[in-house]
Amino acid sequence: MMESNVSDMRPLLVDTHEAAHLLAVAERTVQYLYQSGELPVVRIGRAVRFSVESLRAWVRKQEAPTTGADLPGEPIQPAADLPSRTPDKGAK
Repeated sequence: MMESNVSDMRPLLVDTHEAAHLLAVAERTVQYLYQSGELPVVRIGRAVRFSVESLRAWVRKQEAPTTGADLPGEPIQPAADLPSRTPDKGAK
């Protein structure tokens, strides 16, 4: 028979406040992410909960490497490639 140690038991689900704490973001950010469908939720009646494993998977997904093509706007130029600024002759 397997013994369970209560101190080793971690919750499977957390609420918005706890999810925000785990993700180190504001509660409003967590609410926006689940309302937009980006962050999966578990509904128990009217309560909204987050699977700790789903939060971990979501974070791993966010860690995907990005390339310059993935970012909006023009690529960032290395400092050596930037044009030098010359002071205006009329500036004091």
